[in-house]
Amino acid sequence: MSTRATAFGIYFGIGLLLLTVAVASNRHRNRNEHLDLATTGTELGASYLIFIALQWPIWLIATLVQRQLHSRRTRFVEFARMQNRRDRSFVLAPSQMKSPLPLRVTLRALSLTAVFFAHVLGAAEDYGQFSARAELGELKVPSTFAYDAAKGTYTLGAAGLNMWAKRDDFLYVWKKASGDLTISAEINFIGTGADPHRKACLVIRQALTADSVYVDAAVHGDGLTSLQYREVIGDVTREVQANAKAPRRLRLDKIGDMVYLSLAGADGVFTPAGSSVRLPFTGEF
Repeated sequence: MSTRATAFGIYFGIGLLLLTVAVASNRHRNRNEHLDLATTGTELGASYLIFIALQWPIWLIATLVQRQLHSRRTRFVEFARMQNRRDRSFVLAPSQMKSPLPLRVTLRALSLTAVFFAHVLGAAEDYGQFSARAELGELKVPSTFAYDAAKGTYTLGAAGLNMWAKRDDFLYVWKKASGDLTISAEINFIGTGADPHRKACLVIRQALTADSVYVDAAVHGDGLTSLQYREVIGDVTREVQANAKAPRRLRLDKIGDMVYLSLAGADGVFTPAGSSVRLPFTGEF
């Protein structure tokens, strides 16, 4: 194998390795989840195709520039030879005879660096008021998330067994908090859905684990609204159902160790749902 072919293989091998690290680390940082190899492979393949596509214009630009440099170098050498014939004291230095810097290698290295840092620095998601997202439990398909800053809306999609019993399978968009707090939101489902018990929830959760202690305000696809909670890690989920169905807005108020559920109708005025639970949280949650 020629030296050029060996260098070419090493170059693209390093490129694949760096892009793999960039895509994997970015997915882990943004989603705080175990890596989905199929999705990560798709992202990596797309990134590597972009990287390879950059090589043709880089080769063309580098070739044109090198030809210009070679032309100038040739003219300089011819001029030096003429001067050498006229003036024997003029000697062409060996450093002046060296080839110019291999621009193809330099520009290709720059293209690899650009693609790498585009993934590491430029691909982070915007979570609005939140810090990150996590897929907890076991999802049947990869989750989806979108934040619209202009509308102030968050669109989430996931498919898991349930948020119930001793384990929760769901997409969780979160931020750290402590002490007393209030969270509220207007929740709407997109489409009719196949399961009347699909859920969208406001959640206060102790940890990013599937069996964590938590409390939530849950609205189901059929309109059922309830306060759900798990008091001990790995324990069953319990609930207190509200009388109202499909409220326009939900709110959780955490005051000390107590958490209260409030609901609002079309008028937007919150009233207590009569559901509460004593559930201590420790430190940040």
